[in-house]
Amino acid sequence: MRRVLGSAGVLALVTVTVGLAQRPPSGSGDAAEGRRPFPAFDLPVPDGGRVTLEAYRGRLLLVNFWASWCGPCRTEMPALDALRTEVAGPDFAFLALNADIDRRHATRFLERNKLDVPIAFGGPRLQRTYLLPGLPYTVLVDREGYMIKQWIGQLSKSSFTDIRAAIAAERSRHDPAGLGARYSPPVAGPPTPAGAPPS
Repeated sequence: MRRVLGSAGVLALVTVTVGLAQRPPSGSGDAAEGRRPFPAFDLPVPDGGRVTLEAYRGRLLLVNFWASWCGPCRTEMPALDALRTEVAGPDFAFLALNADIDRRHATRFLERNKLDVPIAFGGPRLQRTYLLPGLPYTVLVDREGYMIKQWIGQLSKSSFTDIRAAIAAERSRHDPAGLGARYSPPVAGPPTPAGAPPS
């Protein structure tokens, strides 16, 4: 972990949930709520194309910063893959931003574990751009590109429950009558894919 994060890596094994809204949300998710903008990106993806933050505008985006050499990242990725399937909908997307120096290490990890998560390659510059407090690091971004909440370190059962609740709350703000709702948060902990339960 010191290869990318330096002394900040000591936070990687501690899960802390921090609300980024400085006051209770009301209306659409914009800067007036006190939410900070998520830094824009334009990054390569495995098929040779590129992906940008702007491409996700209008959808909730759950971003996970990870690396193949990061033990907690490897542990939680199968559960994140299960979660993205669980909460899937036209208004939601998941993206794993990889910090490996050698992209092949990331793709090999996903292939070995039969994971089909959307990823983009940022390499060590992710630390400089996002001032990462450690790996893994997960952020929920609203439809306008502003950060709703962040989770530092490996996701726990309560973290997964919190992510579900945050997604459901954001969906209900845009569909208060529930006319288009496809998801309501269960009371259980993280999804548990066979052979890879999160800690």
